[in-house]
Amino acid sequence: MDGAGIFLLEVMDLGNECLDSLTFEVISNTQFPEINYEDPLELDCDNEQVVIDATATDSMGMSVFWSTEEDGVILADALSLLVFEPGIYMFTVLNEQNGCTETVDIFVDLDTLSPDVIIESVTDVLDCETREVEIDARNSSTGSIYTYSWTADPGLILSGQDSLVTFAGQPGFYTLEIINSENGCADEATVEVLESAAPINGVSATVIDPGCLNISGGSITIDSVLGGTPSYLYALNGSSFSATFSFSGLTAGFHELIVRDENGCEWTESFLLLEPEELVVDLGPDIELVLGDSVSVEALVNREFYDTLFWMPSEAFEDPSNPIQVLNPEVTTAYTVFVEDEQGCTDSDVIIINLIKPRQFFIPNVFSPVNDDGNNDIFMIFGGPEVREIITFQVYDRWGNLVYENSNFQPNNPAFGWDGTLDGRMMNAAVFAYYVKIAFTDGWIEDVKGEVILMR
Repeated sequence: MDGAGIFLLEVMDLGNECLDSLTFEVISNTQFPEINYEDPLELDCDNEQVVIDATATDSMGMSVFWSTEEDGVILADALSLLVFEPGIYMFTVLNEQNGCTETVDIFVDLDTLSPDVIIESVTDVLDCETREVEIDARNSSTGSIYTYSWTADPGLILSGQDSLVTFAGQPGFYTLEIINSENGCADEATVEVLESAAPINGVSATVIDPGCLNISGGSITIDSVLGGTPSYLYALNGSSFSATFSFSGLTAGFHELIVRDENGCEWTESFLLLEPEELVVDLGPDIELVLGDSVSVEALVNREFYDTLFWMPSEAFEDPSNPIQVLNPEVTTAYTVFVEDEQGCTDSDVIIINLIKPRQFFIPNVFSPVNDDGNNDIFMIFGGPEVREIITFQVYDRWGNLVYENSNFQPNNPAFGWDGTLDGRMMNAAVFAYYVKIAFTDGWIEDVKGEVILMR
């Protein structure tokens, strides 16, 4: 039989010529395996190994194996294969039920082409005037798939760090690396930039500002020169060049210094000498103070540190150098504070303590002795603590007759007041005139005249 179909089998007994038959069916099974796989990546500088993935192949009842085209060596019996070399890899699947096989050839490619890095020789040399040279790599590989990166060791990249042309600002070795972004392959080249004369990059100097006592006491002293080639010459404010590196007798303001080295390279720098900071002391506004009270006054200086501070008149203070003083004068007094710093700058301020002398006393303008209710029954003089004594107290009737008199007594004492009687008899309600002479504790004598009503 060479194919599928329904077949009849007859058997004859040759002895008696009896026959028997059997009908049977032959089925065809020539189904080949179906292989499914993904195209592998290329081997390149980023991918040194790749996987051929055929895991989508139905392997139920199947045998699988990988082999090479050249020698047929079996590499693996899995649905995927890790490869490190380019070439053709054969994947075979055997149907174990019918012996049918299927084989596919899978090609793994290789891309390790590196970029071309070509840097032109740098003919320009850095010197005092030329502080930038071009490095040209335009003949290198170009295109959107390439990235460029310059590095310097040592050196200074001024611009163009990620392009084919860069600019160097210092001597050294400059390296360009170009990377192919498609395959990760890179290459690099290096060029040297030379310098015939090192520039002067700056100076370090000690600057002293003029003081209050010496307006021409400023100075500039060059401590060191940064860069350049020794020896150095100096010129300040347009003067001739010399080896002198310290300049004194300077006033406040800008001063221009030029430094020149052995190769003629120059550096110009301006120095600002400051006016002495103004020294200010402030005692605040003048103060009114009631006699007998005290007040704390602080000398406020606009510096945290100063050399000297003292108050005048010095005899008024236990410690004239203390910036905070408690003042309690007996008369209006002017106090002066003087301050000086280490540069000889000075300032002073004056505060006047105006002494207020209150003269508190009270003389009633009406009293009612007749009702004898203990309230306002006596015409008397009231006074504060600043009243030393009542020198004279006189009361007159409307015709000028003296009806009461007392002298040399303390205020606020009803025993020295008038009870409204004359010769023991209560006087009629009327308006009376009074005269009072009051002595105060500061020696002041005050005469007071007025009227008082006697009510009945």
